[in-house]
Amino acid sequence: MILRHAMLKDAAIIRQIAIDVNISIDSSEETGFVEYPIPDEEEYLQMIKKSKYFYVAESDKKIVGFLSGFTYEYLQTHLDKEDELEQFLLKKNRDFIYLDQLAVIKEYRRKGIGKKLIQQLITDSIKEGYKTFIAVVCCREGKQNYSVNLLQSLDFKLIGEKTISNGLKFEIYKKRADGRTRTCGERDL
Repeated sequence: MILRHAMLKDAAIIRQIAIDVNISIDSSEETGFVEYPIPDEEEYLQMIKKSKYFYVAESDKKIVGFLSGFTYEYLQTHLDKEDELEQFLLKKNRDFIYLDQLAVIKEYRRKGIGKKLIQQLITDSIKEGYKTFIAVVCCREGKQNYSVNLLQSLDFKLIGEKTISNGLKFEIYKKRADGRTRTCGERDL
């Protein structure tokens, strides 16, 4: 397994993986991007160009997963005005890395690839001086447990929830490199 920074030539494959893991709120799938508006290939090209924290995982020269992470500064300047969740996070937090999209194709799941991608992002961003990491998980009755378990295994703590206008509810997880993250109810948002 090779982890590396995403390159422009990866954009179409990354987009296809995102499409393949996109699911409806009622899906029986255990995990996936829940009703996520998938960026077009040009948007992925721009994200790859502008983010130091966009990674892919390769197995036998095939991209099998990716993680996009964005700095607070990037989100401020590239905010999608209709993304209620990003707007909420920017109002409540400063100087963080946002773990936006993490996807691994089905036949490679539960092999530690997602964990390795997140660990790589954390390691690289700590070197750049970042200490705070935020991730969100869409809440679905009895689903998304893999995502929650993955974040908790990396010492992310549940710090709150946010329901957006389309009715989707998200849990917000935070990790601080210095270990000072408070748990839900301690007003860390």
